[in-house]
Amino acid sequence: MHRTRSLLLLLISLWFSGPVLAQAPAAPSAPGAPAAAGTTDAKTATKELEVLAEELVLQGLMDPFDYDPRGRKDPFMQPVLDRPVAPGSGHGPLLPLQRFEITQLRLIGILWDVKRPRAMIQDPENKVHTVGPYTKIGLRNGYIAVIREGEIVVVETTEDAGGRLTTMAQIMKLVR
Repeated sequence: MHRTRSLLLLLISLWFSGPVLAQAPAAPSAPGAPAAAGTTDAKTATKELEVLAEELVLQGLMDPFDYDPRGRKDPFMQPVLDRPVAPGSGHGPLLPLQRFEITQLRLIGILWDVKRPRAMIQDPENKVHTVGPYTKIGLRNGYIAVIREGEIVVVETTEDAGGRLTTMAQIMKLVR
């Protein structure tokens, strides 16, 4: 590292002094006489400097990179670790439709043949909620998977006592 730094300082000093030496007034010489030694040396030094600079740039690119992970974060580790949720508990704050069992809710309207389908669900307190796909619903962390003509499909994933996950799909039919 020290050698590279001293070479770099030498290159910089030669780079700035080379043009000055090249522009120094030369002693008048007779026609046909060889050129002054100072100008040739300056041109040669400038060319050598350029070659050396190119070699240093390439040397820096070709040096092996050793990564030392001690004391650094792993860039591939998840920022928040996934932790299992206790069976029957909700994920985050409960939405209004997550306070009731799916069997307590009534599907009273569907707008399905559009770009963004919507459904209207009435809860036991007679409040009407307009929902779309992936809306959370029910006590078991369910969500609306599909809205079709005359029905919606609700998917719930539960965990049994053995820790196995079971996914169930329930179809809610339109009440007429």
